[in-house]
Amino acid sequence: MRNGNLSPYERLWKLETAVNKLVIDGRRDPEVVIKTLQRIVDEPQARRWFEKDGVVYFSVTSDGVTTNVGVLKGMLFQDNDLITKEIRAEAARRALTEPNAELTRLIREKFTEKEIEAMGLWHIVVMHEPVSDSGGIPGLRRAGRDCFGRWLYECCDGHAFGWFRGLGFAFAVSSAPPDKDKNIATRQGLGCAN
Repeated sequence: MRNGNLSPYERLWKLETAVNKLVIDGRRDPEVVIKTLQRIVDEPQARRWFEKDGVVYFSVTSDGVTTNVGVLKGMLFQDNDLITKEIRAEAARRALTEPNAELTRLIREKFTEKEIEAMGLWHIVVMHEPVSDSGGIPGLRRAGRDCFGRWLYECCDGHAFGWFRGLGFAFAVSSAPPDKDKNIATRQGLGCAN
């Protein structure tokens, strides 16, 4: 089967059609095809992030621009320090900077609920400049895992009431990644876990 200049989705559709034809024509056992496809679905993927010193690192790309991201885990903070001011101060000490709000969508598209769970997090709050809702209340966007599926949320920015330890707080990485020998994108390509 020639692939030519087809997109990956067109190639996948053509392969699916060819496999279906082989099964219908009796040239492939449907149970074997099902087991093979299920193995592919169940196969664990290489991690697309790594963790160092309580910070989860990964990269996202939008419009050809790659952003390195550092997520401070809520577990890094004492309960009394889980407020926006303290989280931003810790980010500044680690040379992390305020990201664009679009990062929320990129995180939601990149990671499954299982991957966010593997990071030890419930939600990732993107620490962009707060955006006021229709009532004038400033909020931050977050991507997370729960029983409702892959959603984006907006929440108050935590000034008054604080945050909880199961959250992560995403910032842009303004300096070299913690492993200066390899950039984040290279580590992701190798599937590095730590």
